[in-house]
Amino acid sequence: MRVAGGPANRRRAEDFPVQSRADHTPPTSPETLTPLEGSKAFKLCSGARTVTARDRVETRIRSAAPAPDVECDTCKLRQLLLLLLLLRMGRVAALVSVFVALALCEAGLSVAFGGDLQYAPNYGVELSALERQVPVRDGLAWGYYAKSCPKAEDIVAQRVAVFLKKDVGVSPGLLRLIFHDCFVQGCDGSILLRLESGTELDDPANRSIRQVALDLVDDAKAALEKVCPGVVTCADIVVMAGRESVKQVGGPAFNVPLGRRDSFTFSNDTSDLPPPTATFQAQLDLYATKNLDLADLVALSGAHTLGDAGCGAFQNRLRPTVDPKLNKVYAKYLTNLCPTNGATARTGLDFFSPTKFDNVYYKNFATGGALLTSDQELDQNKQALGLVRLYASNQSAFFNQFLWSYIKMSQIVSSPPNTGEVRRKCSVNNGGKSSASSSIEPEIISMVTDGRVDI
Repeated sequence: MRVAGGPANRRRAEDFPVQSRADHTPPTSPETLTPLEGSKAFKLCSGARTVTARDRVETRIRSAAPAPDVECDTCKLRQLLLLLLLLRMGRVAALVSVFVALALCEAGLSVAFGGDLQYAPNYGVELSALERQVPVRDGLAWGYYAKSCPKAEDIVAQRVAVFLKKDVGVSPGLLRLIFHDCFVQGCDGSILLRLESGTELDDPANRSIRQVALDLVDDAKAALEKVCPGVVTCADIVVMAGRESVKQVGGPAFNVPLGRRDSFTFSNDTSDLPPPTATFQAQLDLYATKNLDLADLVALSGAHTLGDAGCGAFQNRLRPTVDPKLNKVYAKYLTNLCPTNGATARTGLDFFSPTKFDNVYYKNFATGGALLTSDQELDQNKQALGLVRLYASNQSAFFNQFLWSYIKMSQIVSSPPNTGEVRRKCSVNNGGKSSASSSIEPEIISMVTDGRVDI
């Protein structure tokens, strides 16, 4: 079912707790008043004084208690509307409206009013309050493989666990893989195509993609083909594996909507991948083209809490002069590690815990420990820096916004919904050949409903 809602009622990630982790506290941007909180309906429900986002943050930092939850866009707002209806309608019509509203509340359906917020079909997935509010594009669903391949997500999770035991580098590798797939031509598995005609992996921007991440996707696909052949797409495997790479090294557990299609083609243009020397504004502008905002930029940058970087990615901060924002001891360590331009040594993006998904990446800003220019640039914007400081002091805030932003990123699309195929092998399309995206027109394939009724 898809229910229309509105920008005035859209809830942000910071307004909700993560259901799956008991220690999470709902985060809120210290600089942002959400559209809902500024609305007349909110003020009518919550009293004379409007509770701002900053109020919520300050209260939670002091007391470590979740802020009061105001649901004016769901059942409480509906109750107000029903009260108005009772005053204007006949008793019978009003009574019918009451029973309909109560039925919707019992079903857990949040009906917002006046805009474009959409709720995806859900096939048996228990969603957190936050996940229920994430806008989901057409063609995707929660529990998409519930009937056609019910063990799909378990199989991917199991393969990630196996690979992690052998190589902890698979976790940052999978996160980089989904980022580089989604930012080029959308989340369609195009980065996995490796054919005689070429591959996105040949581009210098993609040479940091880890082979172990590609191997894991191929391995998971082979395992899924044995159980439910021709059902689970490689694009969805990349999204599921990236989610597991976070969860299994200490990050938040969360659901992802599925149902993507694999592309027929790859792209020769990877200019949408920001370099490690990118300025804050350049990153923000690029994110905006993907329907991602400042909060998404700051949260997704937190993925740099995992993995490492070679000297070439940060040597601009060492030569010709050392960047004064670098901690002096840290700068000396980096200079010794990379004594000349062209050095090939590597170091953790998060020096202290590069194999654990945590908020240390943000804590490093306070001590001059941000490694890449693109990371350090987050201090060039007041709102971004406010979020950095919030996430440094409140890991739960970071986790909540990260899962929200990850789900948003996983929905980047350049083709119409349901365009593509289900590859039998992730490195080659089912036609056995590929070419640059500019020279081929993909056919349209309808979404497989797997015996379900898409309401």
